[in-house]
Amino acid sequence: MPRSLPARDLLLDLAIGAGLTIYLTAATSLDGGNAGWEIARDLAEGLAVACRRVWTLPALAVVMVVTAFNDLATWPYPLGLAIMLYTLAAEGYARHRVWLSAALGALVLLVPWPSTEEITWAVMIYLVPEMLLFSVAPVLFGLYAHELSQRAATNERQRKLEAERVREDERNRLANEIHDVVAHRVSLMVVHTGALKLAATDEKTRRTADLVRSSGRLALEELRELVRVLRSEESPPLQPMASLDKVEALVEEARGAGQEVRFVETGVRRKLPSTVERTAYRVVQESLTNTRKHASGAKVQVRLTWWDSRLEIEVANSPVVVEETGFPEGGHGLRSLRERVGLVSGNFTAGQTSDGGWAVHAFLPYGGGS
Repeated sequence: MPRSLPARDLLLDLAIGAGLTIYLTAATSLDGGNAGWEIARDLAEGLAVACRRVWTLPALAVVMVVTAFNDLATWPYPLGLAIMLYTLAAEGYARHRVWLSAALGALVLLVPWPSTEEITWAVMIYLVPEMLLFSVAPVLFGLYAHELSQRAATNERQRKLEAERVREDERNRLANEIHDVVAHRVSLMVVHTGALKLAATDEKTRRTADLVRSSGRLALEELRELVRVLRSEESPPLQPMASLDKVEALVEEARGAGQEVRFVETGVRRKLPSTVERTAYRVVQESLTNTRKHASGAKVQVRLTWWDSRLEIEVANSPVVVEETGFPEGGHGLRSLRERVGLVSGNFTAGQTSDGGWAVHAFLPYGGGS
């Protein structure tokens, strides 16, 4: 089965094959041969070497056959064989297959030797180094190259594992730091501003303390979410920010959980400040979660209406015949949403509808009017 190679490797192999073809053709011409079959032989060997990493074994077989019938006197004529044996070893083929190919290559070098000429010790002194140079040496170099590449791959894997371990340790350290220090100090801030609100004698101070307390509570929620992300092994270190682009994904998620949800958006979508956009997303997210918890089986409509200067969000569900048909007004989720919306100067209401269902309304200003 042919292998796929990067374009750079393919170009390199084509260049090697073309260079070998030019060399063999020139050597054939110098030896006085220029027959058609000799040219075809040289082209076949060059083409096989060009395919050395795509069809390695077929290319090796072609080169061995061509070398066996190569009677060139110009040295080094077995260069194609050496290249193929090197490739076989460097590409990580089984050791027994590599050495068997090297042995066959050594025997192939004997085939062109004239049968009428006696192989004397003087001839052996010439043949043995040639066999070692063009069959054994390429295999040794190829095995060494393969070992280097394997070692480099192993080092790269270890480097990535070490980097991941360091990142994980740093994430845990940050999570502990946030939980033990930052969250603790923000909690104290919330407690103290709550006490300040109770002790304040004028309305302005009470409102300011209430605003700071609400901001602190929302900051605590964000910090807890951040700690969960940092400590999660499955979650990536950086999570995509909540935005209105993901509202439809929330709707699809609710539908996947069995809810019957209709999504409607009217008006021209605008670019919102990041805090307003996150608030809008949280309103839809929390409302769908509450509907799933307290009005399972109800039909739900999520409506976004873009006015000139504000975004209106409505999440309403039809009445259901269950014990809990509404959400408790004092619930933490609704209180958190009301605080979020208030921090961006918006309006938030939630309550039972005239038909016995439940609706959440939020108006979020984004500029130019009220």
